[in-house]
Amino acid sequence: MGKIEIQVVQIQQEQQLAGLARQTFRQAYADEMHPQHMDQHIEQELSDGAFRTMLSTDQVLVATGEGVWVGFVQVGIAPPNLEVAFTQQDMAS
Repeated sequence: MGKIEIQVVQIQQEQQLAGLARQTFRQAYADEMHPQHMDQHIEQELSDGAFRTMLSTDQVLVATGEGVWVGFVQVGIAPPNLEVAFTQQDMAS
């Protein structure tokens, strides 16, 4: 994978974020959870609606490699006036 870019997830990207969360959760816990429990957790906790709610209060940053979302991080409950900005210099250090 080449260059990784970081961007702020917008509320209208909730489905894409929820899809990434479901995929990475399955990858991380496939060997540790019973499939029925995993499906139940994903349905209850990782729904599009859950991520819509999260994006209305929190900042979420997504890592993109070659145009594909590869990871994300949720940054607490963000004050409404918080703006996140990255420059190439920030990412190089």
